[in-house]
Amino acid sequence: MKTPLLQDFSPDATWSEHTPATHHAFTWTEPRELFNRIDWNLQCADVSPGHRFSLLMVGIDNLWLYADCLGTHAADRLLMAVADVIARTLEPVNVPAVCRRDALMITHMGGNVLAVLLEERAGWASGAKAARQIRQALYQLNPTQGLDAFATATFGVVDVWGDGHRTHQSAKHVMRDAQAAMHHARSRGRGWSCVFEPDLRRSAASRLQLECDLRRAVNQNEFSLVYQPIVTLENGELKGFEALLRWQRPDGVFVSPAEFIPLAEETGLVWPMGEIVLQEACAQLAKWRSQHDITMNVNVSRRQFAEEGLMELVPALLKQHAIPPESLALEITESVLLQEGSTALRVMNGLVAAGIALHLDDFGTGYSSLATLHQFPVKGLKIDRSFIVSASGRRDYAAVLQAIIVLAENLGLGVVGEGVETREQVALLQSLNCPRAQGYYFGKPMAAEAATKLLTAGSLPLA
Repeated sequence: MKTPLLQDFSPDATWSEHTPATHHAFTWTEPRELFNRIDWNLQCADVSPGHRFSLLMVGIDNLWLYADCLGTHAADRLLMAVADVIARTLEPVNVPAVCRRDALMITHMGGNVLAVLLEERAGWASGAKAARQIRQALYQLNPTQGLDAFATATFGVVDVWGDGHRTHQSAKHVMRDAQAAMHHARSRGRGWSCVFEPDLRRSAASRLQLECDLRRAVNQNEFSLVYQPIVTLENGELKGFEALLRWQRPDGVFVSPAEFIPLAEETGLVWPMGEIVLQEACAQLAKWRSQHDITMNVNVSRRQFAEEGLMELVPALLKQHAIPPESLALEITESVLLQEGSTALRVMNGLVAAGIALHLDDFGTGYSSLATLHQFPVKGLKIDRSFIVSASGRRDYAAVLQAIIVLAENLGLGVVGEGVETREQVALLQSLNCPRAQGYYFGKPMAAEAATKLLTAGSLPLA
């Protein structure tokens, strides 16, 4: 199956080169014919109140898996099997045979995507209902041509009604909105469907603008680091900082990390951003260590662990700034191993062999935190703030918190309680023998100048 990686959702897509030949229950519609039919329906909607039609964009979730594991011929058969299911499920029953092809059109748009045009006379009240029926039918997909086929699909739906107020100027606009709806559904996971709403278009435009701004920020280095203190709960001694990334746009507006970090991971920009963070954090750590015995924690994305270049980058930075490896800790989450697999574990082992410590962040919030302690070569863990907040008022949470601290101690792991905001939470952690903590109670993330003043003081008050 010759499928382009970048799908050309245009009427001029070269469909005959990447669409398998078929003698099944339907006939492929060429993209040009599909676009012409959508334009015809839009014109009908202009002059005929109540005229309606639907366009479904169907993304076959596991088609690439078949191509990678079983070859392109197996993927061809799966594509045909899904198209057959769609044709049989949506087949117009009260339409003359000569008109059925126009009432239901199925087009391979390239890659793993099928476009389905449903006209009103096909008998379906809405595209969403049709999508639900297709999804149900896919659950019953039978083995075909020796292939144990199974498939899930993600659906983007556009329903167009003739109400005198055209919302789509052309077939390209209908196709664009169906694709936007499919992408939104895919962001929620496999097997979801989404009916297009105008807010999706605005959301897509906002996301595109954010991505453009983020790329500019990487190129022009609009980022800075702030530092949050980590203290010893026995005496308030300042032991280190966690470096946190901040982005301030040229107009002075700060963009929340919760907004741009997921986008950076999705687009791959997290790698150059991660280099910026590690470079600046190591440079600052070197300045501080010239006068203070201090450590630095840096968050590292799972995407960075998907590339073995991290094993070369971090030791090179330590050497460049003459920093002992034990003074730097990289914070990771369970998703690193769960999503990146053997490559991530190989990178972790390489970093540990170079003397760099790994700390497990947000401990207690994942699916298998206890098992993860045996899978990850970690030297410490950071207890998620949700445990500390809940433990302040509930004995059962306090018992879980104590069990985590005891477990970590028995395994020889360092422990930091995160998100400490009150004196009561400090006292609770002290009573449970938690060795270290960080949070707003000790200090908000601060610029390097303010952090340097804290270092000079040497300790923070606990009461």
